[in-house]
Amino acid sequence: MTATSSGTSTTISGLTACTEYEVQIQSVCTSATDTSSYTSSLIFTTDGCCEPPSTHNVTNIAQTTADVNWSSVLAATTYNLRYKETAGASWTDVNGVSSPHNLTGLTGCTEYEVQIQTVCGATNTAFTTSYVFTTTGCGACLDMTYCTSEGASTADEWIESVVIADINNVSGDDNGYGDFTGVSTDLQHSTNYSITITPGYAWWAYNEYFNVWIDLNHDGDFSDADEHVYDAGGLNNSAVTGTINLPATSTLGLTKMRVSMKYNGAATECEDDPNDFEFGEVEDYCVTIIEPVGVESYDEIGFTLYPNPTTGVFTVVSDDQNPLLLEIRNSLGQIVMSENVQNGQTIDASGLTRGMYFVRIKNVDGKLGVQKLKLQ
Repeated sequence: MTATSSGTSTTISGLTACTEYEVQIQSVCTSATDTSSYTSSLIFTTDGCCEPPSTHNVTNIAQTTADVNWSSVLAATTYNLRYKETAGASWTDVNGVSSPHNLTGLTGCTEYEVQIQTVCGATNTAFTTSYVFTTTGCGACLDMTYCTSEGASTADEWIESVVIADINNVSGDDNGYGDFTGVSTDLQHSTNYSITITPGYAWWAYNEYFNVWIDLNHDGDFSDADEHVYDAGGLNNSAVTGTINLPATSTLGLTKMRVSMKYNGAATECEDDPNDFEFGEVEDYCVTIIEPVGVESYDEIGFTLYPNPTTGVFTVVSDDQNPLLLEIRNSLGQIVMSENVQNGQTIDASGLTRGMYFVRIKNVDGKLGVQKLKLQ
């Protein structure tokens, strides 16, 4: 077909859906016969093909729910969706849905993948690639979005290692920021902990200032009272060692710890301007704030929970044959269930929201044991 236009654009109508076309342009000059040759062909395909959505994502992610969104397909009559835990083998199919679609009944602190399929009458496309997301319920360290902080350059100095409780992380140069939230430890409140931060240098040992913050109330920042838990108090060019003692008012559960080293001056907890934080490094960690147990430890009573993960009902098997106090705590450290149990007793926690919990048992002598429990 041929179309004429006096401008630099024109609309071609009457095309067939999902069909490949080619178009060429010819210039008409002083008369209908005074024309140029045609350009090379521009190839395009009209919309209307039965194909998977070009984009998809997951928003409004909560502990047990999430919204799945995808781009529309002109030829679609409806869509099918499937999702599963990334560690699982079987998919959950949801057919005949539209975007956005709300997923419910998810397990907290769990990684999922979701795929979309387009339905065009009697024809189904292949599924899209997986979009991976993690539900909340892990605790503030992983659930909350914290301010950024990083050094602009580590050409001369960086944080070489951090040691506190069970964390002994030799990280080396992380180009100004290291995300070590996969490295964690328990910290009892009202208890002294020694922390050692060691700098690394490319050449000379420069003067550095060291600070540590912990989000004690799990609100996603380090600006509240007592959250600046360690201040070196001056410049140092070698390892510094100090004491951290979390106040009794600290919220129990998983939260974030930030370690900062800045050349020739103290950084703030949210400093990332390269003009201010020119040299140095920041590292983030997860810590779980727990209750103090004095000279006792949480592994004084050996016990297991099975099945674990569980859909709600599990059995307690303990080395201690005496009556035990059992407490179940959520990721914020709140007691959500408590009862007296015996060795071998079955517990029904199916009324709790799916997610990660801590089960603590205590015997008549005050000795303790703790295990993680996943409800799914």
